This record gives sequence, structure tokens and C-alpha cells, in this order.
Amino acid sequence: MTNADLNKIQLFKIAGMAHNGYARSIRPVHTSLDGDSIYAVSVGNVAADQDLVGMLAAEVISEAILRAVFSAESAYGFPAAKDLLSGK
Repeated sequence: MTNADLNKIQLFKIAGMAHNGYARSIRPVHTSLDGDSIYAVSVGNVAADQDLVGMLAAEVISEAILRAVFSAESAYGFPAAKDLLSGK
């Protein structure tokens, strides 16, 4: 979601660019079973460059995935990433 003034075509491109964030953080990515989807919505009227918004979207998605992975807790007998890194 952005406050940038973007039309439907621009948002479609931005959502596509944002998928690069998955590729930066998930391997393998875009498999037939992962169910990944990204939605882009404009709710504002701030002038912005489509490519810059798309690049930032990819960075935000990549960072969100990494933060989720490293803040998750162990469950159901499976260790969390932070437990593996700390040697627990």
C-alpha cells in the first residue's frame, strides 16, 4: 500500500517488481506450490516515480521475510532459525 499517485497499470508493474523481494530472500522461489501473491494499492496523491516505488517494494518485502524468519519461535519440535544460529 502506498500513498503515491499511481494508476492500475503502474501498480501492476510495481507488484511485479516487488516479487523480486521474494527472490532475494526465498530459495527456491515461485514454485507451483508456494502460493505467493502480491497486491499493490494506491491510496494517496503524492507524486512518485514508479520504478523507485517498485524497487522500494522489493526491498521492503525481502526485509519483511527475513525479519519474520529470524523472529519466529520454535514450534512442534521444529527449531527456529534463531535457535539454529545461537546453537541451542
